[in-house]
Amino acid sequence: MHRHYRTSRRVLQAAVEKDRLLVNPCAKVRPPRVPARPMAILTWAQRVALAEAHPEHLKPMIYLALDSGMRWSELVGLRRAQLDLARRKVRVTEQLLRIGNEWVRPPTKTSAGVRSITIPSTAEMLQRHLAGKPDGDDEPVFTTTAGTPLQHSSFQTHAWKEALAAAGVKCRFHDLRHTSVALAIASGAHPKAIQVRMATARSPSPSTATATTSPSSTKRSPSPSTKDGPKPPPPPASPEPAGIVDEVWRCPPVSGCGGTPTPWVRFRSRLIHERLRARPHLRLRRPPTRSQ
Repeated sequence: MHRHYRTSRRVLQAAVEKDRLLVNPCAKVRPPRVPARPMAILTWAQRVALAEAHPEHLKPMIYLALDSGMRWSELVGLRRAQLDLARRKVRVTEQLLRIGNEWVRPPTKTSAGVRSITIPSTAEMLQRHLAGKPDGDDEPVFTTTAGTPLQHSSFQTHAWKEALAAAGVKCRFHDLRHTSVALAIASGAHPKAIQVRMATARSPSPSTATATTSPSSTKRSPSPSTKDGPKPPPPPASPEPAGIVDEVWRCPPVSGCGGTPTPWVRFRSRLIHERLRARPHLRLRRPPTRSQ
């Protein structure tokens, strides 16, 4: 309903701008609210079960969606020229949409959607997937068994719903993107790096990764009593895993914080970050005050 309402409102607004109508009838119409659907974050066992439940020619696409967080239109529009399997990278530059009876390749959803993504877990799988297929820069990476582009409705009916039933999972295809974000957060990636990787308007919240933890690990441990003695020192930080994202931006130690990196501090650009890390004395400089 909301999609039809937005389309009608845009058409009528164009008629108003061309002096075909005096007012837009949809301007005073309030569509009913759509309840927000809770996102589903899949566990590791659910990811593997869901991917393995698909046909052989679709398994690499599911694994790539979990590894890269790409959108549906970006996955079905992926071409061979956008893959650099030697460097384990994929370049997202366009998407593939079906409008009426024609396939069109518009640019990405936003200008930030043009990006390079590291795919350390699926590069070898994609190389085996492309073996024996037509070689050409414009050849699509994921197609049907007949070599035609994948349609969302047909995929939902003949592949996705059957795989959900076989794996015992309830989620949308877009939840694979949410799962990829949760995987990156749980791995210690900086929110700004995840935002660039996913091409989103806002940085992800750290609460997104809570669904990937087990129920036993989310229970709050009792705080040590001060009567029994001093509090034990905090456990050492675990090393940050590599290979999840390209750029893991960390804040250098700040004076007064005990030398602990603060990953939630944003910088305007990497250039400022590199300068501050190379010359930490600049952080303490302040403009001189005028003498009275």
